[in-house]
Amino acid sequence: MRKGLVGAMLVCLVVGACAPEGEPRTESALVDEEAPDTVGHDSDGQPLRLSDYRGKVVLLDFWASWCPPCRAMFPQERELVEKMKGRPFVLLGVNGDAEVEKQKEVEESERLNWRSLFDGDGKIRAAWAIRLLPTLILIDHKGLVRHRFVGDPGRKVLDKAIEELLKKAG
Repeated sequence: MRKGLVGAMLVCLVVGACAPEGEPRTESALVDEEAPDTVGHDSDGQPLRLSDYRGKVVLLDFWASWCPPCRAMFPQERELVEKMKGRPFVLLGVNGDAEVEKQKEVEESERLNWRSLFDGDGKIRAAWAIRLLPTLILIDHKGLVRHRFVGDPGRKVLDKAIEELLKKAG
């Protein structure tokens, strides 16, 4: 167990993303395919369904409270949500904590201004072939996966990719 934890922490530091037991980095899974209709509940127990956002560009952020690179992205993501108000864009999270209470605590303490699905059992991450956190999935207004970023792609890269999809969305 200790050896796996050390390996995971090294991946966090070197790659800028966190992986349980140092799983391999994958970047192309599901790109140019239809997004799986992801369904679940947020930290308040309210239903949340990805397909309800068809017609909008969706940034799906897979994160967990124990992932330092995930938490480092929160300020940038809060700003993104504010900047995109009134446009056909939404940021949704998928939280990989073991307990929904931890997700709710982090959402409140970090002032997260987007909803996140709770994925304590890992079924949503498995459906999306997520191996490292954070992983960001950018979905166009038609529901097709257009980009998959493992780790923080940087503000310029992410903003450019979102703007290109917003132009196509009309």
